[in-house]
Amino acid sequence: MEGKPAIVNLKNFQDPDGPVFTGRREGQRVRRKVNLDTHDRTGRKVIVRIPEDTFALTSSFVLELLGPSIRKLGAKKFLEQYEFEGWDARATIEAAIEDVLDL
Repeated sequence: MEGKPAIVNLKNFQDPDGPVFTGRREGQRVRRKVNLDTHDRTGRKVIVRIPEDTFALTSSFVLELLGPSIRKLGAKKFLEQYEFEGWDARATIEAAIEDVLDL
């Protein structure tokens, strides 16, 4: 891992009606926009900023946004490379890791 971390600010992708992050399609769209596949390949650290006023962060969104990274990197490396700031999404992230890796 080298260079400055990539910042993924979910505020830039929140629903116009409020701080909600839902749906597989939206998770896929955000993943493409922020080039997570490239960061996974290069090992670049990724900081995901989740707005403090988030109302909903659904498992479908998280699985599409982060699932391919979890699958590629495995739990340990994923948690070393990805950092989460802001709204506490720990339970959602842990559930996504378990779902993706069938733990």
